[in-house]
This record gives sequence, C-alpha cells and structure tokens, in this order.
Amino acid sequence: SAVVEGSQFYGNGSQGVLSWKSAGRLTMKHSEIHSNRNESGALIGEAEASFQYCHIYGNGAAGIVTQQKGIIQLMKCIIHDNDEGVLIQDTGHAKVEKCDIFSNRSNGVFIGFDHRGSATVTDNKVHDNLSKGILVGNSARAVLRGNEEHNNRGLPPRLPIVGAISRQNPSLDKHLNAKSCTGYNTKPNANPSLSNTRPS
Repeated sequence: SAVVEGSQFYGNGSQGVLSWKSAGRLTMKHSEIHSNRNESGALIGEAEASFQYCHIYGNGAAGIVTQQKGIIQLMKCIIHDNDEGVLIQDTGHAKVEKCDIFSNRSNGVFIGFDHRGSATVTDNKVHDNLSKGILVGNSARAVLRGNEEHNNRGLPPRLPIVGAISRQNPSLDKHLNAKSCTGYNTKPNANPSLSNTRPS
C-alpha cells in the first residue's frame, strides 16, 4: 500500500500513474496528474486506488481509467481537458463523488459499452464536455444520482445510444430537450430521442 500527498505526475511517455496486478491500495491526496500526452493520467487494473482532492488534466487519453477488476474512488477531484474525463470499462469498479468534470474532448464520464463491473456516480458537476456529460453504455450496474449536467454537446447525431440510464439527475443540457430525466432507458435506434424511451 502507498499514500501519496502533494505530488505531481506529469510529462510521462505513457500513464502518469499505473497501478496494476495486485499492487496494493494506492491513496492519493491533493496531487496533480497532468500533461501525460500519449496515455491516460491514471490507469487502475486489478488493483485499488483512491483519489481525493486531486487535479487531473491535460492528458492524451482519459483522465483516469479503471478496467480489469480495478477499483477506484474519486472524491472531490477536478478533472478537465483530457480525452475522456473518467473511463470505466469491462470489469472495472468505480465510485465518483462530488467531482467537477468539465471541458474534456469526449465524455465527462463514460461507463463503457462492455462494462460488467459496478459504477456509482453521485453529486458531481459535469459540464462543458465536447460529447455527453455522463454516458452509460450497456451497464446493468450503474447508479447515477444527484449529478448536475449542463452545456455538454452530446453524441454525434448518427451514433445510437444503447442502454443509457439516468436517475435523479437534473439536466440543464439543451441537447436532451428536457429539464430533467428520471429513470429512463433508451433502446437502440439510429436516431435516438426522448420519444423512444420508456420508464425503467
């Protein structure tokens, strides 16, 4: 196990932080992960990591990724100007709480189409991202609650939304054409809209 506080991880050829294969629990506080131009800021797989009050920005891929049974907890972090903000995929697990996630080149939070782990995304501000604020691919174990999303540009019009779930998330996003969306699942469709949703 390791505790890292008040440090910077930047300018690396691959990830800024890599915790893999039973590396032990990593706890990072009040630190910066930035300017890792070729890869993600942090990649967690088959290990556990907690990031508290961290600033994660300017990375070439996602700000932070969990996959292959990785477990992450993000609390009160600022995540911006990455490709994806937070990427949760395959068997990765995540709790994302009270973070400010903005100005990423793709989605603020993307729970992947192949996701089979668990994901809890609560009380975050997710805004001004170039795609969706929070995009849920095909996960049956995603819980979204109390998130504020606004000024996200949304998916390209020809990309279908599959299995997206939104619960108790007030939305100010003009692309949803609704002030709130509670408990809706979308079905595969070449031209998705709220008209083809049904209550979950």
